[in-house]
Amino acid sequence: MKETKLELVDQISEIVQSILVPGKLVYKVLSVVVNMSKCERGAVFVMAGGNKLETQAQIGITPNSLNAIRDVCNSFCGDWSKPSNLIYVADTRKDEKFRKISVLKGSDILSFACLPLKVEGKIYGILYLDSTTTTRLFSSLDLERIARYSKLITSALIHEQKLEDVKIASVSVNDYLADRSIDEIEKQQLSAILERNNWNVTRTSQAMDVPRRTLYNKMTKHGIKRPRRGKLMASMNA
Repeated sequence: MKETKLELVDQISEIVQSILVPGKLVYKVLSVVVNMSKCERGAVFVMAGGNKLETQAQIGITPNSLNAIRDVCNSFCGDWSKPSNLIYVADTRKDEKFRKISVLKGSDILSFACLPLKVEGKIYGILYLDSTTTTRLFSSLDLERIARYSKLITSALIHEQKLEDVKIASVSVNDYLADRSIDEIEKQQLSAILERNNWNVTRTSQAMDVPRRTLYNKMTKHGIKRPRRGKLMASMNA
């Protein structure tokens, strides 16, 4: 019992360390879920364009089996217009719907559960767990736990998406700066501050905390001229 607790502490520690590493958090949470569920394999799929499923993380699944598992998820949870709940097939050999799916003939899946990952009705992906060696993989208590586990996976997905958005934004800013000289950036910033202060040099110099003469020198350097009164009034009233 003591070893089990220590293992759980180690797993939680690894998850915490993974929080700021894009692409790793979902995998670590999934590995804990697979271990605690006592299932054989697991996967997390995310929604892509055209309601296609892309693999975000997987445990113990070969590339060939991954396609079959994706077909299972599409077949049993594929109607994205309806609010779906957890799907559990205790024995695929006795499940009529599973047996009718031609691409799954010869599949080694004996028992599986899949659950849409949702927040306020929006589907982010699917959590999939299965076994190729055991039927009746989960008890009713196990299924309740899986529903709770799915919330952890969903939170991890959302967190990673936020990290990815930040990463993309950072790359965009870096690209922007790389294509412009310091003088170009200074000119653009100075023009924006002047416009924000309705081209009032005194207010602009105070906002920038520089002397008026310095501001005039910078305007001359960058060829920045105060707009004519008509254009200035139009911009103020826009």
